[in-house]
Amino acid sequence: MVVPVLLGISLMWFPVGLLLLGKGEARGTGALTLMVGTLTIVGAVIIATMGADPIVGGLLFTYGFFYNIVGYSLYAGLTDPRSVGNASATVGLITIVYIILFLTVWAPNGYMALGCAGYLVLYIMVWLNAYGKFSGKALGWSLIIWTFVGLWWPAFTLLAMGKLPF
Repeated sequence: MVVPVLLGISLMWFPVGLLLLGKGEARGTGALTLMVGTLTIVGAVIIATMGADPIVGGLLFTYGFFYNIVGYSLYAGLTDPRSVGNASATVGLITIVYIILFLTVWAPNGYMALGCAGYLVLYIMVWLNAYGKFSGKALGWSLIIWTFVGLWWPAFTLLAMGKLPF
């Protein structure tokens, strides 16, 4: 279930990145983002329960809710992005805890800690962007680049080799 969720999330990150670069429109991108957020929440529940991985499931659950707030914000045409920024800051704090636990308490997993660190950087960028402290174009490029590194690379490595990149 992890591979479909990762690929599904890429269906949001890439278009949102393009939107921030001036390519696309907000309502359609918002609708897509709401669908991806819902898929991520459902996938998280399946991964946590049937996949017996409450660690990854819990993280994906929070990410799915964040994707839904982004989707709603875009779809509804909200002009004040601070609610998205505040949600991003909250998810960033949760991600920090996950990084620490991936490096110390749980079976040390450098790849998962690195992945979470990359997501953390994106969440910080979103938070700063929402408060006018970070460029939307830089955030757009970051989302597009991280689609390759943080979503497609692990998804296709899992498909091809049955394990994460390292």
